[in-house]
Order: sequence, then C-alpha cells, then structure tokens
Amino acid sequence: MLPSRVTRGHEAIPHTADVGLRAWGASREAAFEEAALGLAELGLGRPTGGRAGLWEDVELEADDLESLAYAWLNELIALGEIHRAAVIAVDDLRFEGPGPARLVARVGLRRFGGSVDRPLRHLKAATYHGLQVRPRGSGWTLVAYVDV
Repeated sequence: MLPSRVTRGHEAIPHTADVGLRAWGASREAAFEEAALGLAELGLGRPTGGRAGLWEDVELEADDLESLAYAWLNELIALGEIHRAAVIAVDDLRFEGPGPARLVARVGLRRFGGSVDRPLRHLKAATYHGLQVRPRGSGWTLVAYVDV
C-alpha cells in the first residue's frame, strides 16, 4: 500500500527467490529516480548518501516504458559492477522524443573502499517478472524484481 501523503519514495517488496522494489513519484522521472535509489539500497542494505565521486551519462532506448525500466535498472547494476560503486544520485533524468521510451540521465556513484560499506547482497539483473510502470493517482509507480 502506497503512503497517501508521500509524493515520492520506494520500498522493498518481499519475494521468495528475488528481491522486489516499488518506487513512486509525482512524475515518471521521479519514479525512475526513486527506483535507482531503491535499487542501491537493496544492494547496500541501508540508505544511500554522501557525495558522488564519479558521474556517468546514461542514454537508453526501448520499445515501451516497461522495457525502458528493465534497461534502466540493468544499466545501474552494470555501472555499479564496472566501477565497484554504489549509485547514490540521479541528476537531470528526462524522457526525450515523441514516445516514452528514450531516457537520458546523469548517475552519481561512490566507489567502494575505505570507510564505504560493501554491498549486503549481489544484485545480478532486473527481470521482466512483475515489471510494471503505471500512472497511479496523481503520480507514477514502478514495480520491479531483481535476481540476487
């Protein structure tokens, strides 16, 4: 159940084999940003925070919003793996073009090491199982499951 007064947020969803995530926001952009932060929290086992030491530009295209969400989450997982880092910020996320399936964003990462905690769980990949991106009330909700 989504909180009625909160315009933006995310939460873990219990699942037997994977780990689930529900993110919401007043806009599609906000829901995708929250999904990124929620995904990072699923891996770290705690809220993200701090200053990004590295910024990556992301440009993705897909046939529909669900496929774009799938590509987005897997891109974030890949960036974390490549840089051995946690996603801690998303900046300037926007949808471009005539259709809903082109996403452009800047992703802030903080590398693991020193005093930064190691991930609690290894996130392997987003799945299409239960994947949804839908308008809900006055905002948008993104639901996804990730293989761990």
